[in-house]
Amino acid sequence: MADEYMPFDRAFAAEYSLQVDVGEADAPDGVTRVQVDGSGNIEATQVRNEAGEPEPREPVGKGRKTERDAEPSTRVKGTIPAEEAQYLFEQVSLAPWGRRFPQRPGIPDEAIVEVRLRRQRGDAASIKLWLREAEKDPALGPMLKVLRRHLEELSGGRIYL
Repeated sequence: MADEYMPFDRAFAAEYSLQVDVGEADAPDGVTRVQVDGSGNIEATQVRNEAGEPEPREPVGKGRKTERDAEPSTRVKGTIPAEEAQYLFEQVSLAPWGRRFPQRPGIPDEAIVEVRLRRQRGDAASIKLWLREAEKDPALGPMLKVLRRHLEELSGGRIYL
């Protein structure tokens, strides 16, 4: 979709779904996929390259596992308030959909983010960016913060974006 904007209609929020992929399947940290539907159902999966042994991202504390302790695939499901799902859809609908990837060379080990917004029986759009670009984007940055907060709560820190 080359449009600069994908409309979001709150009255039909239940018809929308959001999918965010961060990383790449063959990278040591793997790929994390988060899916949210209009009812607030959220599912996150992190799949790692079994051969990769990434270093821990944070110091290991009491009872905290390192990245190396993680299973090759980790999945969590839960529910967020429907209003929060609508907020995510509104934010993502304002993404720079017409932007071409890549805008610049990647930084070593920088993750790629792919965001897809779909409406049943209607529009669909996707965009690919470097993670740092997505975090700085006025529409995608707040969306990533909200998803990270929910993933932390749902997975106890086992899944990250």
